[in-house]
Amino acid sequence: NSADGIRDMTAMGTMGAMGQQPGQPQDFNKQFLSLKDSLSIIHHEWDLANIEQRVLVKYGKQSRVFTSAAK
Repeated sequence: NSADGIRDMTAMGTMGAMGQQPGQPQDFNKQFLSLKDSLSIIHHEWDLANIEQRVLVKYGKQSRVFTSAAK
């Protein structure tokens, strides 16, 4: 039924504006600031750094000499 689909779409449009009165413009700056506070930056260490050298050392094809800072 197309009337049900239109009603569902209008309901979905107002879901993003929780806490606001229907029909009022969204304050994207407030939304951005609230999301910014909840995000955190993490340090990622790549597990495959120097994988070629580690494989060669494991199978005795190269002596253990790593030049980069990654372990």
